[in-house]
Amino acid sequence: MKSAKVRPIHARYGEISDLIRTQTSAALAGTQTAEQTVDTISAGLRRIAR
Repeated sequence: MKSAKVRPIHARYGEISDLIRTQTSAALAGTQTAEQTVDTISAGLRRIAR
């Protein structure tokens, strides 16, 4: 596959992926607003990056 790309390498990639996946799902399901989703993802990424 010439166009295949590997996922980004990060020691905590699983946590990052789960955070984005669960928050995006919540927004799409309408259980939280887009603004709440962005705020939660931002806070979570800052926590993970420490």
